[in-house]
Order: sequence, then C-alpha cells, then structure tokens
Amino acid sequence: MVVGDSIYKYAYQYCEHLKVIHKDLTLDKFLAKAGVGEGFGRKLFAKVYDSVMAESENMEDLYERYYMPEYDSFKDFIGAKFAIPKKSLDLLMNGLDASEEYILIRYDSLNYGATGVDDFIYGEDYGERFERLFLLAL
Repeated sequence: MVVGDSIYKYAYQYCEHLKVIHKDLTLDKFLAKAGVGEGFGRKLFAKVYDSVMAESENMEDLYERYYMPEYDSFKDFIGAKFAIPKKSLDLLMNGLDASEEYILIRYDSLNYGATGVDDFIYGEDYGERFERLFLLAL
C-alpha cells in the first residue's frame, strides 16, 4: 500500500474534506494504533479523532440511500457532487479501491473540536503517519 498526497484525502472547499479511512475505525482502535498511554497524549489524539469523525458522513451510504438513481456509479457521484478534477478523482478512488476495508467520509474540520487539526494531521511532519493511522495501517 502506498500512502501519499491526494490518494487518501481531498479538500473540496475551505476546511471541508473527503478522506479514506478504515471501515472499522473506532476511538479505541485509533488510540491503540497511535500507541499513546494515559494523560496528555491520549487526550490530544482523542481530540484529533473526534475532530475528524464526530460529524463525518459515510459517502457510500449517502450515495446508496439518496443518489444512486441519479448517478451511474459511486465514482460519478463523488466527481460530480464535489467537482473533483479527473486526475484527483482517480487518485482518490484508487486509494478507496485499494482494499474493501476502506470507506470514504466527508467532514468539515470546523464543525467540531480543535481548530488547527488539519494543519497537524496533514502537515509535512506527521501527514503520512496520520494517513496510516486513519487506515489502521501503523
């Protein structure tokens, strides 16, 4: 599995993101994979998790419930709904198609939790590690 820019995430508006995550991701699994103990580290990583997951939507569920009659495929729905250029859409779908264990979520990073989480989880220093963590691949 290759983790890299634009394969497992796509920012489609200011602070609004599509992100590929593991379908079985929970707070407990996230914290266990992060390797944090009790105390500040646990609280910090729990806030990161909550900031991404608290109000996220599973896009495939949304597609199947409401949009399937309008679009020929899930990929067509995602591309049209979020006006994603073909190259970026292909990269995002490749990340999603890499395993049946992945799902695509939509979240607004300003809806819940700590602001600045995007800078932390998508930054140069830790971006790849957080991508792996959300995929439960650490």
